[in-house]
Amino acid sequence: YDGLQIHTSLCNELICQPKMLQGCSNVSIVIKVELRKLEWCEALNSEIAVPVDPSIHNTRRGAWLVQESFTSCAMDATDPQFLDEFKVKLPLILGENNHEKLGLFFSVYNINLGTKRRPSVFARRYTSEGDDGDHVGSGFLPLARD
Repeated sequence: YDGLQIHTSLCNELICQPKMLQGCSNVSIVIKVELRKLEWCEALNSEIAVPVDPSIHNTRRGAWLVQESFTSCAMDATDPQFLDEFKVKLPLILGENNHEKLGLFFSVYNINLGTKRRPSVFARRYTSEGDDGDHVGSGFLPLARD
């Protein structure tokens, strides 16, 4: 031992790359990616996807980890394709307790690009107010098996 301390860092990260949407006939499509966990809701008698702490690496200015991230906009394509990658920081042990079910939640939006807003302002405004586009659909990809 020469006085140097050895530091070990363990991480569990996933790189997600949405490729294409087949059979989508909308004009301007973006996909929002979030990490969520499923929790049982007695009132609805079903599982709901609840957001977790920020866990997606931010490739733009701002915080290092963010709650959600968007793909670039796919314009005028019947089967839109995307080149974006998302790096998601996961817990070291997935599903550590029996009640934790993590997964990626994808939301697809058809947006209106006729406005003169910047995309970053648009994304924040769109998700909170919902007046510049239509929610086309959602999907949940579980990351751990029961």
